Amino acid sequence: GYVAVLDTTLTPDLLAEGLVRDLTHYLQDARKKAGLAIEDSISLWLATDAELAATLERFTASIKDETLARDLTLRVSAELEGAPADAYREAIPAAKLGGHALTLALVKR
Repeated sequence: GYVAVLDTTLTPDLLAEGLVRDLTHYLQDARKKAGLAIEDSISLWLATDAELAATLERFTASIKDETLARDLTLRVSAELEGAPADAYREAIPAAKLGGHALTLALVKR
């Protein structure tokens, strides 16, 4: 017989990847709620706390790839600034994103 040993330790890198995966899910859901087609490119704005913003900066390329975002503006703020008035907006409560609240806005490009 064989024995397999798995290390189930949650490292900071694994936790960060999980947060990004969760955020990507919420962004895809927001695209759907905004009525966008699967192939539509977007402009994306995110506002969150400094800790989550630092994590998201490391994964900007993959977030953009997964959500078809041509550009992504990341703010360390409780308020979303710079997004057009007609942008689809949504707040993700801290309980759904690892203790980090986030506000997003997106528009079709």
